[in-house]
Amino acid sequence: MSIYENLGRMMGELEADIAELEMVILNGKNEKANRYLRESVVAIRHALASMSDAVFEVTTSHCE
Repeated sequence: MSIYENLGRMMGELEADIAELEMVILNGKNEKANRYLRESVVAIRHALASMSDAVFEVTTSHCE
């Protein structure tokens, strides 16, 4: 069992979290809170890109 095997599941959950945050932003009336949430979405998207790079590295390298 690889320590990295749950990365795909975690990435899927983060994608779902982004969708939920975007819905909150669309329906929310507190602009300051929405600004923070937009920043959170950007950070999560950045994290997902890094996680994707990590998955690529794990699947193409010989080390685990």
